[in-house]
Amino acid sequence: MSADPGCRGVNSSESLVVNDGKLQNVFVHVKGSFAFSPPSSPVVVEQRGCRYVPHIVAAAISQPIEFRNTDQTVHNIHGMPKANDAWNVSQMVQARPMTRSFSRAETMIRVKCNQHPWMNMYVNVSDSPFFAVTDAQGHFALSGIPPGTYDLVFVHETLGQQLRSVTFGAQEHKTIDLSFTR
Repeated sequence: MSADPGCRGVNSSESLVVNDGKLQNVFVHVKGSFAFSPPSSPVVVEQRGCRYVPHIVAAAISQPIEFRNTDQTVHNIHGMPKANDAWNVSQMVQARPMTRSFSRAETMIRVKCNQHPWMNMYVNVSDSPFFAVTDAQGHFALSGIPPGTYDLVFVHETLGQQLRSVTFGAQEHKTIDLSFTR
């Protein structure tokens, strides 16, 4: 990172972040067919300290994802989806935010910066309105799920995917404990 004076960050791996036994950056979503309008407010990704912040994001189909460059260096945003259109765009210092959206559900879409090879992140696109990403304590919250039995999908960039069937009652709160292993 020291080769680029515009990079004032810390180069540390974000692919496996565990705090006190709790796993961060797990994409969680409910499988199922739901009629909903995607949020119009964008999910924001900053290029800060020559890192993508946050490392993992989640959005609904057609919800805008806004990439902002707050660094004093040029970045190149290279999205590599498999089910959606790829892109590869340079973003200058203090340029206007670049916005992308996706027309199909897809998990762990890799986004990298061709200028700074250590910079990468993942975008997750849900066809359900019920999705989240685990925080530093491994917590997530989903609200408004109608009563019924659903499959919850948990996806981590290096540890893979797990499925858990969960039944929800009206106004019911649940705690779901799940373990990933290497």
